[in-house]
Amino acid sequence: MTRLNEKIAILFTKCFGNMFTFWIFCGWAFLPLIPVLSNYKETILYISSGFIQLAALPLIMVGQEVLGRESESRSKHDHQMIEAQFYRMEDAMVKLSLILEEIRELHLHTHKMLKKDNDVPEDI
Repeated sequence: MTRLNEKIAILFTKCFGNMFTFWIFCGWAFLPLIPVLSNYKETILYISSGFIQLAALPLIMVGQEVLGRESESRSKHDHQMIEAQFYRMEDAMVKLSLILEEIRELHLHTHKMLKKDNDVPEDI
């Protein structure tokens, strides 16, 4: 039941959170000013203040809370993935550093061997 309530809250939060709904509510707010609808003024105002404000506001708040939880869960997952990638890259950097050190040692060893044979190129 909780899952169903959360899905309904998310659905209505997304429905209320768009410009189309905003314009509908703006139009609804001006309905009592139309002379032809003056007989329904109390009903229109009751629906506005009763249902829309008292029922929709808690529904939107629940939807925001559920969406916030989902966002936080995604953020934690993203952080874990980025952290794992960081450690893999850090490990790769250590390995590359060791390889570079080996290359330097081989270069120095080669340079010493060539120097011993007097075959050292000038650009080394």
